[in-house]
Amino acid sequence: MFQNPDDQIFNSTVYKEIEYGLKKSKLSVEERERWIQDAAELTGIEQYLESNPYDLPLSTRKFVTIASAIASDCDIIVLDEPTAGQDLQGLERLAQLNKVLHSRGKTILTITHDMEFVAAHYERVIVMCDKKILADGKAEDVFFRQDIMGQAMLKQPAIVTIATEIGMPEHTLDVRKVAEYIKAGSSSSSWLSVRISHFCIIKHPICDAVDSAV
Repeated sequence: MFQNPDDQIFNSTVYKEIEYGLKKSKLSVEERERWIQDAAELTGIEQYLESNPYDLPLSTRKFVTIASAIASDCDIIVLDEPTAGQDLQGLERLAQLNKVLHSRGKTILTITHDMEFVAAHYERVIVMCDKKILADGKAEDVFFRQDIMGQAMLKQPAIVTIATEIGMPEHTLDVRKVAEYIKAGSSSSSWLSVRISHFCIIKHPICDAVDSAV
């Protein structure tokens, strides 16, 4: 999937765009129809199948290009900045899509500057800068490397900032664990109160986790 879906889309309807990659397959018409419907439902665009893609907003056109890749049954799907331009509903749809595709044995390679999304939904992270790989490992290990993140000019996820500031000994991206550590009274600084309030304004999941932690 291109960062700009308009670099990929060229058909007059969403249906034809998804169907294009299947035209040279040996699938029957009925099988192709099933694959198209499945891809459209997974990406939440089934109601737009007869629409012209360019009548749809950018965020939806991105899901059209993802549906095209899903319908083609690729083993590896590359997503370039998929979260750009997405609202909360779109982000949740992307997260669910990742889970479903992973359960189907697909490899999802996501190129993004959205560290919050990566921290919440990916296990392995590769950090690149100036055509070089700076780090390749588990997300919780990479994101706590301030030197690596700084060199790549990437902002550490909010959950990392909070865990570091409260002195949590464990490197974790698990919001629930951080919330329980906070609830246990490990930190009661005024800084933390202000910081948590800030993340509640931007609707970060740490807020709900703190409220519900036992």
